[in-house]
Amino acid sequence: MTSQSERARSNGDRATNDLTQGDPDQAAAAALACDLPAEAFARRAMDTTQLFDESRSRRALADGAELEFAGDDEVARALLDFVLAERRCCASLSYELAFVPDHSSVRLTLRGRGRQAEAIRAWAGAQPASPER
Repeated sequence: MTSQSERARSNGDRATNDLTQGDPDQAAAAALACDLPAEAFARRAMDTTQLFDESRSRRALADGAELEFAGDDEVARALLDFVLAERRCCASLSYELAFVPDHSSVRLTLRGRGRQAEAIRAWAGAQPASPER
C-alpha cells in the first residue's frame, strides 16, 4: 500500500490525499480528495482529527454526517475556522454550523453527493446505525 507521503511525492508534492486516511474503500476515499501540499495536508489532518475527537456525538446522515460539540466560544471559533479552511480545498461539500437555542452545543453538519457522503461519514467517524434484527 502506498503511503500518503509517497502518493504526494508522485503527484509533484501536491497531496491528492483522501481525508478518510486508510479507508479500504478507495473509491469512497477518492471522493474526498484534498489538494493541499503534502506537509500542509498532514498538519490539517492532525488538526481535524483533534477537533473531531472533541465532539460529544456523531451521527450518520444519508448525505454526510453531523457532529455535536460543546457550545462554548472557543469551540465555536475552532469550528468556524475549520469550515472557512475546508471550504477552500473541499468546495464541493456543504458545511453547516447550528447553535441550539440555549447555546449549550454547536452542531457541525458536513454534506456531500454520491460517494462523498460515504467518505464524509468515515472521515467524521459517524457510521450508519446497524439495522435492528
